[in-house]
Amino acid sequence: MFISVENDKAYINIINQIYTMIISGTLKSGDRLPPERELTVQLNVSRTALREALKGLEFLGIIDCKHGNGTFVSNNVKSTIIKTLSIAFKLNNGKESDILQLRYILEIECVKTAAKKATDNDILQLKNILEKLNNVSDQKEKSFFDQKFHYYLISISDNLLFNYLADSIFYLMEQFIFSIRSFYIQKDPSFDIAIFEQHNNIINAIEERNPEKAASIMHNHLQIGLQELLEIANLNSSTSTILK
Repeated sequence: MFISVENDKAYINIINQIYTMIISGTLKSGDRLPPERELTVQLNVSRTALREALKGLEFLGIIDCKHGNGTFVSNNVKSTIIKTLSIAFKLNNGKESDILQLRYILEIECVKTAAKKATDNDILQLKNILEKLNNVSDQKEKSFFDQKFHYYLISISDNLLFNYLADSIFYLMEQFIFSIRSFYIQKDPSFDIAIFEQHNNIINAIEERNPEKAASIMHNHLQIGLQELLEIANLNSSTSTILK
């Protein structure tokens, strides 16, 4: 199954070969790799080079090395995607406005989809999350349930890539979502009430099976705090055009 690799930077060639086999479907989630001894023969590499490669793949979350059980292709790459996108975002000087724009596009489309295909259980789950959001007083807890509400709404689309994007978006947004909440609460104690009403209106529009109404409410909801976010995060003025 595996082919011999060049000795020069052998561990990189091993990583690339395993990566290519996963992309092509030769290796699938949950597949067990051959034992180390067998792999060193097939790849024509030293055990040291092989272990370097496996450690790198494990760090990236592509494989799971289970002591005594073997090495398996990972079935949970969410953390890998979050790490990779986050590092790329930071290294390329990504702006908060980039995150906001991606979130806006994603959530507007997903709330339309939710209005078309949400089940009774989906709507119940959204209501339960909203109730928890309304009942906690700590702003960090509120930020957690706020994020959970939006993540669940996106998950209704049943699109794996949307879910991965949402994971990355909320990971990158985590700190300044909390900053917006704290800023608004100091400015206007009734902020939480307004947020609750908007979330509730989104659920109502989904229950009514009205995609355009749901999208309009979501549009207004995502505009809350935009100007303050511009000040807090010192964003480029182009951000103000994102949600128009």
